[in-house]
Amino acid sequence: MAKKKIPADTWERKRTGEESGSGPEAVQPAEAEMEAAGGMPSPEKAPPAPEQTPAPEERVLREPEEDITDPEAPEDVPDPEIAEDAAEPEPEDTPDSEDREETLPGEGALPADVLREDLSGSDEDNDTDFLDEEALAQLSAEEKFKHALSVARMAARMQRYDYQDTYYRKALRELKPLFDDVEEARPRFKKIRRKMHNARANHRITAYEKACEYRDTAKTADDYAFAADKFAEIAEYDIKHKLKEKFTRAELYAEADKCTDCEAQEAYCRKKQTELLNRKRNRGIALLVLAAVLVVGGGLFTRTASWFALKGNLESAMGHPEKSWQAYYESWQRKEDSGVYEKYLQSRYDAAAAALASEKPADAREDLFALASENYRDSGDLYAALERQMLDRLKPGKKVTFANVKWVVLDRQESKLLLLKDSFVRKTPFHAEGGGVTWENSSVRDFLNHEYYEERFLEPERSMVMETVHRTGNNRIAGTDGGGETSDTLFLLSTEEAEQYMDLLKDTEETWWLRTPGASQEAMSFVDTDRSINDIGYDVSSDQIRVRPAVWVDIAE
Repeated sequence: MAKKKIPADTWERKRTGEESGSGPEAVQPAEAEMEAAGGMPSPEKAPPAPEQTPAPEERVLREPEEDITDPEAPEDVPDPEIAEDAAEPEPEDTPDSEDREETLPGEGALPADVLREDLSGSDEDNDTDFLDEEALAQLSAEEKFKHALSVARMAARMQRYDYQDTYYRKALRELKPLFDDVEEARPRFKKIRRKMHNARANHRITAYEKACEYRDTAKTADDYAFAADKFAEIAEYDIKHKLKEKFTRAELYAEADKCTDCEAQEAYCRKKQTELLNRKRNRGIALLVLAAVLVVGGGLFTRTASWFALKGNLESAMGHPEKSWQAYYESWQRKEDSGVYEKYLQSRYDAAAAALASEKPADAREDLFALASENYRDSGDLYAALERQMLDRLKPGKKVTFANVKWVVLDRQESKLLLLKDSFVRKTPFHAEGGGVTWENSSVRDFLNHEYYEERFLEPERSMVMETVHRTGNNRIAGTDGGGETSDTLFLLSTEEAEQYMDLLKDTEETWWLRTPGASQEAMSFVDTDRSINDIGYDVSSDQIRVRPAVWVDIAE
């Protein structure tokens, strides 16, 4: 509907009540009426957020409703916003920098599709008429003042921020020339200016929160594109509608100032969108290649190193690191290729990282152990941290994998744990050469602290293994000498230690050595299959008794 020209005498009759309605003070809600009349188009409708993530509630920082249209505020009750502006320089009649950058086309007039006499589409149903510049010029200063307040009141009732800002700016432009003629014009100008900036701050906050919600719930490339568009809209709005701290309520400005990284947020969403699109494209290409290979190559090709290398590439492109490293390893087993082996290590590292992110430490531990054996990147540090985490959860009697070996926790003293191997190392003599011997100079002690320790324990695990001092007691029946003091990483339990922790152990099918001597120097005590301790002992040269080492570890960083 074309904009109607309203002469000054019509405005005067409306103001004095000679025509229907209540004059410029009766303002109708704006957005629905404007769209029904063919005015501004509706904003782009955003897709609803997932049900599990409700839309954010209206913020408590929103500017409270005020009656802007009452120009007769009591002089003895100071307005807090006006009082705050009192120290600012009085605005001049010429437009300041803010007005210059925000003035709309047409020498300050609102566009025809926004400023309409009949916002609802019917003259009879609408009692809010806004004058054009020509008609407005014919009014008295007091009438112009009331018209400006009517426009400001309309702005305060807006829900659309772009409409609201437009109306506030029109009200400010109408008030500025009245400073010398209407006493209330200047304080009203300041109050409306503050409300406009508070409204801008509210818009930035609510729009930013909604954009963040779209970002956090995005699952597809289109979802991230939509969130990126929303951040871009906020950045564009901020450029066109500057938010000035001195005109904005302090707590509102502080909150809005946290929402100024829209360009970075947009870049992040665009990056995620690109990643998802590339992944989707790669999967499609991978499936096509796989289908072609199956058709052309046949069954024989699927058993070659080249086939497994290709399969590893395809699984990697589809985001399956676990299947990828297995295929690369199969390829390397058939043909030792350094390039393929490097891909195997990287894919297995990615699989371990994915398992850690999914809180599956058992899956990650095996991968990290293999990688730490190769000293690959920081896998050793990750493996040690995971081992500490798993050990820290345990109490005596529980079983755990450490150094890729099963152990039973016998004791815990703050961050220190005593572990006993759950199974046996092998059948071996206590002392291969036989004769009189103690733990201090036995061949089994040398085997455990050198060959077995260096073969089984990686560098990250060795940093946790404690070197402990042992004083082996004499035989409690015959008094056979237990030997001198020793310092060991791995050791055998004494008869006293075995008796102390025996309730945590189960019956075994094999006997196992202790480090305490038997009834003679040529014999060593041992634990029988029913967990009873044999103090008489058995010949140290016998290879029919098993070795079951123990170790103290410290899980503190």
